[in-house]
Amino acid sequence: MPDTWPTLLEDVGAFDPPDDLRERVERRRSHETLTAPRRRHPYRLLVGSIAATAGVATVIVLLALAAHSHSTPAPASVASKAEAMSIAKHDGFMVQPTTHGILLTCNRTALDFTESQSHAPDPAGAIVPQYGLSINDRRLKSTVRGRGGGILLLLALPSAADARRCAAAGIYGAQHYEGQTPGTTVPYRMFSAVTVDLNPPAGEFDTYIAQGRMLAVGTTYNEAQATIAEADLRQLLSQIAH
Repeated sequence: MPDTWPTLLEDVGAFDPPDDLRERVERRRSHETLTAPRRRHPYRLLVGSIAATAGVATVIVLLALAAHSHSTPAPASVASKAEAMSIAKHDGFMVQPTTHGILLTCNRTALDFTESQSHAPDPAGAIVPQYGLSINDRRLKSTVRGRGGGILLLLALPSAADARRCAAAGIYGAQHYEGQTPGTTVPYRMFSAVTVDLNPPAGEFDTYIAQGRMLAVGTTYNEAQATIAEADLRQLLSQIAH
C-alpha cells in the first residue's frame, strides 16, 4: 500500500466541515445543471458508430440479436441431484439415484424409456436427463392383491419444453395402450388430469407431471395410492423445480 493511502483513507468524520459547506454544494449543483452539455444515450452512440463503419445491415443484425436476447426466457432451474436427494430425504422419502443411464424418447403419441448402451449410439432424438431419482414412498402400502406400493421416478430434463412434451406423450400413450388383440386398446378412464387409470376396475394408475424442467412419473395400483402419489410428487416438484 502506498505511504499516502492511510491518510487518504482516514475517516471523514474526523474532520469538521466548513460552516458554508451546504451553500457551496448548492451553488456547484446549479452551475453544473446550467452549463453541462446534453448527454446522448450510449446505446444510440454505439449504433451510430457501427452504422458509420459497418453499414446499416450490421445494425439491423445487432438490433435483432439484442431483441432476441431480451425475449428469450432463461432456462428453468432445478435443484442439483444432491440437493434433490436431500429434499426428498428431509420429507421422509427413501431415495436413490438411478444406476443406469436412462434415455427418454418422447413424441406426440408415446413416452419410451430406454437404457444408454456404451457400445451403441443413443437413439435419434433421445433425451438424456441431467439426473434421475427413484423415490420410495412409505405411504404407498402394498395392495390386498399383493401388488407393491408403486413406482415413483423424478427426472431432470434439459428443458421445460422437454418435460411438458414427455408428460403429454406419457398420458397419450397410456390412453392408447395396445390391447392383447391386434387393433384394440386397453380400456381406460382419467382418474385426474395427470393420471390415467388403465383397465378399470382392476386398475393400474399411470401418472405424469411436468413442472419446470422436472418430469415426475408414477405407477400405482389403486385410487388411494394414486391420490397419495400425485400429492407427494407435487410436493417434491414444488421444492426441486424452481
